[in-house]
Amino acid sequence: MSPNRLSKVGYHPTPRRRLHRHFCKTISTKSCLAEKVWLRRISACPGLSMVVAAYP
Repeated sequence: MSPNRLSKVGYHPTPRRRLHRHFCKTISTKSCLAEKVWLRRISACPGLSMVVAAYP
């Protein structure tokens, strides 16, 4: 396949890859924040922390 045909199809890997990386970053930070909030809630409630400790 010639590069000309590829450009007609709309093969542009870099912007899409950058977007994908951006989404990965936002998802990971969001899950990290959610985990911190969840851990804080668990530590605030002793009953919950015991349940979580029993089922890691």
